[in-house]
Amino acid sequence: MLQVETIFKHLLTTVGKLFRRVAMSFLVTFLIAAGATEVVASVLTKQFPPASLTHVTAVVIGFGWGLVVGLAVAIEEGLRGFIVLIEEVGKATEQAAVKLGKEIGKEGGQLIHAAEHEAQTLASGAGRVVQSVERGAVTAVKDVAHVPGEIIGGVEQRFGGGNNQG
Repeated sequence: MLQVETIFKHLLTTVGKLFRRVAMSFLVTFLIAAGATEVVASVLTKQFPPASLTHVTAVVIGFGWGLVVGLAVAIEEGLRGFIVLIEEVGKATEQAAVKLGKEIGKEGGQLIHAAEHEAQTLASGAGRVVQSVERGAVTAVKDVAHVPGEIIGGVEQRFGGGNNQG
């Protein structure tokens, strides 16, 4: 992810560029507007240098236009910096998501492999348990199959043998 230091560095760079561009645009606009006002006043009044009131008017007009242009440049530069910051955050987030997806894919593959192995082991163990139960049941059935005959034979010997002797 984009670190806080990187974000602050970007913001400071943007603010520094903003102040330079605002100052330069203000100065250039002020000089052009004030100069144009002086020239227009000299041409209209046919007087060089113009009157003192013309100088004051030129400064006010130059200052006003300088502020307007400086504010427009500040807004534009601030928005431009904000957009660049959002793009950088988006790129960093996308890179982190891709990296996380790869890690999840790798780890997920290992987890799936481990789960398959465990399932095979469990199935094998269950198969052995079932075979043991089957063998035990078969043995028990064989043993139990003799029990009724032995019981019946024992009963016959006891009671049948007593009738033959008597």
